[in-house]
Amino acid sequence: MSDNQNLGPIKSVHLKDVAYEALHRAIINLELIPGQAISENMLVVKLGISKTPIRAALGRLEAEGMVETVPFKGTFVTSVDDEDARNLIELRAAIEVAAIAAACQRATEEQLEELRQFARTAYLHEVEGNHESALNDIGEFHDRLVQLAGNARLESAFSALKGPLERIRALSGAQPDSISTSSDDHEKIIDAVVERDAERAGRLVNDHLYRVLDLYRKSQETDTVLGE
Repeated sequence: MSDNQNLGPIKSVHLKDVAYEALHRAIINLELIPGQAISENMLVVKLGISKTPIRAALGRLEAEGMVETVPFKGTFVTSVDDEDARNLIELRAAIEVAAIAAACQRATEEQLEELRQFARTAYLHEVEGNHESALNDIGEFHDRLVQLAGNARLESAFSALKGPLERIRALSGAQPDSISTSSDDHEKIIDAVVERDAERAGRLVNDHLYRVLDLYRKSQETDTVLGE
């Protein structure tokens, strides 16, 4: 495990929440890599808190599919194999294509301009060397895109996928030029929504997400362990 600032002593009255945030960031940023064992004793030392809030945080992460407990072996960061990644992208594409069709009918010009800013700032953050912020902007773009549908059921379904998808984003985002390519894709998607062209917007979203899957697969082939 790398010597990352996310796993430092915690000072908070809401220790289980802050422990969750620290572990979540460490998993998403691949400080804790897929398949890695997680020792409660190690976390007690790293985070400077007791096992009780750590166990609560791990329980929340397990419910989100970020970690898994194997009987008699321990707790591990959940791996994302090729089939699971493909299944996640297929489901995500179905949700986002449905969401963007609704957004073409309901989104205001102001909302779309705000959405466009996430595409642009992601690229700028990457150019500035702030890769984590770039990934956050890209994730925020997709969150906002689904919200523009105005459909709570779609939002709930999308939210349930976020944990595993964030790891795919992190791994695919480590590939060369992936952030700039994603930002370009996002701009084209917004243009289609501005023109209220649901068919083109849906096709662009679908192509974009399967490009992310290809980048994820490339990260596995090259053993790249880093950041859509």
